[in-house]
Amino acid sequence: MPVPSQSECFPLQPVATPISERQWLSEQGRAHGVFTGKKARIAEVAATGKTKRIRAAVRDFLRDDQVKLSAALRTLGERPDRAVAMQLRDHVNAWAKSYAPIGWEPSLKSDGRVRPICKRIPPELKAVQYMLAAVVEAQFAPSAPVYGVPNHSREDAAYALKALQNQGFTHLAKTDIRDCYQNVSPDALYQLPLPKEVIKHALDTRNLTFEELGGQQDPRGFHGSFFSQGSMTTQDIASGPRGLMQGSPASGIILAWMLNDIPAGTDQVVMLCFDNIVVSATDYAGSREMVNTLFAHFGRHPAGPFALCDVFFADNQPLEFLGYLFDPARDDIGIGEKGRFNLEGRLNEADKIDMVELHRTMIAHRERVTAAPRFWHPPPYRECYPINHWRALRDFRSGFPAAVAHGEELAFYLETT
Repeated sequence: MPVPSQSECFPLQPVATPISERQWLSEQGRAHGVFTGKKARIAEVAATGKTKRIRAAVRDFLRDDQVKLSAALRTLGERPDRAVAMQLRDHVNAWAKSYAPIGWEPSLKSDGRVRPICKRIPPELKAVQYMLAAVVEAQFAPSAPVYGVPNHSREDAAYALKALQNQGFTHLAKTDIRDCYQNVSPDALYQLPLPKEVIKHALDTRNLTFEELGGQQDPRGFHGSFFSQGSMTTQDIASGPRGLMQGSPASGIILAWMLNDIPAGTDQVVMLCFDNIVVSATDYAGSREMVNTLFAHFGRHPAGPFALCDVFFADNQPLEFLGYLFDPARDDIGIGEKGRFNLEGRLNEADKIDMVELHRTMIAHRERVTAAPRFWHPPPYRECYPINHWRALRDFRSGFPAAVAHGEELAFYLETT
């Protein structure tokens, strides 16, 4: 009589991960581990300042198949299919000389201006840009005022600004760089610590093709990579992306690298987060002096020139910056008006869903009572809670981690839920 196998004696639990899936997860982990290790090696070599060794470490990183697989996985997102990931890995080449057209869409800004966002970057190009971002990041040493980069987050900027305000830097001014990404000089990209040929074909917008999404069919025919793409139309580059692509995974760290020379004052502090700027000073004159310095600095910037938007001054008054509220009368960080407006919209939608559930519960309760009128039935709403309302609050809270949960804004919505 044959002896039953171990799997027959002990059936696989329904929640267990199949062996093939576990192996694929292990493969992904190894690829990400190599990516992280070789990135750390670039940082280690960069600290020595030896150019040849740095270039060798960068080339080794960009050519490694495991690094390419990690970049492909980042491009594909959650739960990537192994065959698709491997196919993409095999197409990733930092020294490729051409890519399929990049699809972009115009996005309306709060001030009425329009910015082109790259929504459909060819996957093989996007994977390369993930790799380039890592190379730049490994060699980047942010100056104290630069935020919106790894280890110097938006929340770090909020904490730092609030600390300054609490220390007496209550004269604030905010502005941003007008059409910052569009006005980056492509020639400035060649100062990045990357191979020049890679910059030329993967970052320089003058050598890339852009097509607006959602327009007329391109009369010259369909352009595609090995991944299926929808139809797009050719758009004049003057009205599309130029300078530094918005939507590229490499653009944030590249912009920070270029703007890392932002000036610092004696009695003023300048903070830059993405293309947003805030000045904090101890007096009225100090804030104005630094704003004038910034206008001159960006007007002659080698990566630009750049123009600054109209400045908003808040002298001993509340200021909204990066979605947060900085009020000198409060010790904590608040949430700005725009954020609260968005939250109320989310809560209204969540309440509609919760009310539908309540209505269903009441209908079901009435049907049970009608079917068995002589029996006692528990109250219909005993186990009903505003789940969607709470989820909306939770999700909103996660987007503002620098604001304390018991602060004025969140406390109000929690109390009125």
